[in-house]
Amino acid sequence: MPVRVVTISQTPRLPQTWRPLLETAREAALDVDPSFSWVSVIGFGVDATGGIDLTDARSFTKRWTFGFRTPQGRTLSVTWRTPAWGGENPLVTPDDGSIVPEIPFPAPGSLPDSPTVLRLYAEGSCRPLAGRDGDFVLYSVVDALPRVNLANEEGDGWRARVNEQGDLSVDFDCP
Repeated sequence: MPVRVVTISQTPRLPQTWRPLLETAREAALDVDPSFSWVSVIGFGVDATGGIDLTDARSFTKRWTFGFRTPQGRTLSVTWRTPAWGGENPLVTPDDGSIVPEIPFPAPGSLPDSPTVLRLYAEGSCRPLAGRDGDFVLYSVVDALPRVNLANEEGDGWRARVNEQGDLSVDFDCP
């Protein structure tokens, strides 16, 4: 009679923030081409803590994707996905056309991690992020300033600038 073995992890399902993944993403990009610079990070499925449940085997959407670009315009992404996709994490995708931002972060170490951003977001008038596929956060550089954009599945939008010290100032709050 065939036997089926099922292993149940005793590790709590803590939502993953982007900061602990950054160094691995940068190393993966630089292994492909040392001229890559970090230009964006986007997370889908962000919850109220600023994390994403990367153990959600039912979601093909939840993920953290780091975008990189060379001075010549070549792009690359490094993505952590849920088990729904199968395969190993991170997934390195050279010439990823979804990487739109062009300007590297001026001081990547000063960017606040997603939990810090979500605390400020929660003080505004937006409905909370709940870890649904449509709840996202995007970090990129616009007009020479790092910016953080958040939106929830209902379409509420929020945006903040990040100064060199990592302090956030809200540009746009939900109506």
